Amino acid sequence: MHFELLADIDFDILDAAVNECLPGYAPAGWVEFTRRELTPASTLYEMYLLREGDLGDLGQLFIRKAAPSKSIMYFTDPKRPLASRPSQEEWNDQHFAQYPREERFRRQLDFLAKFQKEADDLHERRREHQRNIILALFSRLSNDSATEQAFSGRQPPDPTPRDPVEDARVHLEEFVSLIERQLHTDLTEDGPPQEKFLRGYLQAFLPSRSYREVPVRGGRSDILVHLPQGRLLFETKIWRGESSYNGGLAEISEYIHGENSDRGLLAAFYLLGDPTPSHSATKHIGAKRTLVRVAGFPTEVYIIDLSPPTPSAKGSA
Repeated sequence: MHFELLADIDFDILDAAVNECLPGYAPAGWVEFTRRELTPASTLYEMYLLREGDLGDLGQLFIRKAAPSKSIMYFTDPKRPLASRPSQEEWNDQHFAQYPREERFRRQLDFLAKFQKEADDLHERRREHQRNIILALFSRLSNDSATEQAFSGRQPPDPTPRDPVEDARVHLEEFVSLIERQLHTDLTEDGPPQEKFLRGYLQAFLPSRSYREVPVRGGRSDILVHLPQGRLLFETKIWRGESSYNGGLAEISEYIHGENSDRGLLAAFYLLGDPTPSHSATKHIGAKRTLVRVAGFPTEVYIIDLSPPTPSAKGSA
């Protein structure tokens, strides 16, 4: 949970009290921390939860002097854990090759979605444990003689929702890495890659409820994710030259012009699978990840390399 709190207390007194009150047993388990003095008037605490099945990082607490007898406390979320990936042996044990292409893809997606869900669930547990620790810290500070006056009756605010756009970026980075490292051959082994399979992989990978090929004025969007905070748009294309790339931009533009009158679109993402050994999509666009403006709306472009270099036999000898 991210929040900032101004306390009517001298920095040195607050720092000493946090150093005394933070360690110990909170409802989540045993809490340890590292303390680092950044300047004579600012300190950084990094919190960790120690327990069976170690959940690790629980975020940071930054304290600094704001004025005489005033201090600021700033809490940050735990780092988001990366999803684990099946080993080649675990992958082979699923015997995906025995199924027809579309059935194979469905089974692969179901298998991979389990690993992403585990990472998402771990992140939510870390956030929940962090809040319990912060509640325990506030309780101790309100009962400490040095800080009682500043913290008596004070409670931390409710947890802030996770940033859906940043969550989407994390998932897309994971998705691109997964396709390039493990699944690119499945997209190309039976002929030229098809957008519907790339789109299907992406939809299964995204944790939020989504809708494929949603009708919109002026055309159809690939994947539209509905969240309480707003909508996320995902467009997928296979690179077949500049015209196919521009076609995807045009579809995003049609959605923005036709369906975003309520300004509920939070972000637009454009994923481009490039099957060319010469990496012509990257050469044309200039980078594997870039930001372009479509109909005045910032759109993040990700290029997925569907023809990665083959490991050198000489290098592996």
